[in-house]
Amino acid sequence: MPPQTNAWAIVSLVSSILSWVGLFGLGGIVGVIAGVVARNQIRENPATQTGNGLALAGIILGAVNIVLTCIGLLCIFGVLFGTFTIPFWDLNSR
Repeated sequence: MPPQTNAWAIVSLVSSILSWVGLFGLGGIVGVIAGVVARNQIRENPATQTGNGLALAGIILGAVNIVLTCIGLLCIFGVLFGTFTIPFWDLNSR
């Protein structure tokens, strides 16, 4: 019987890709968790399961998306709460 692609590896890659097109942060978290689960399962059964590259790609894409989402949220909150100021955008002059 030929080895089969691990389902968690596919879930990891798909959710990480979806995190870039609309599921910001949430898809990345699912992608990282599913990727780690997939890599552990593949490591335990290397003769029957493949997809280590898919899982690794899902982990990397998901982690980068989580980091960028957090940075973006911090910047948005900073602008909203006045921590950062935009020189040409003066809300007090109205």
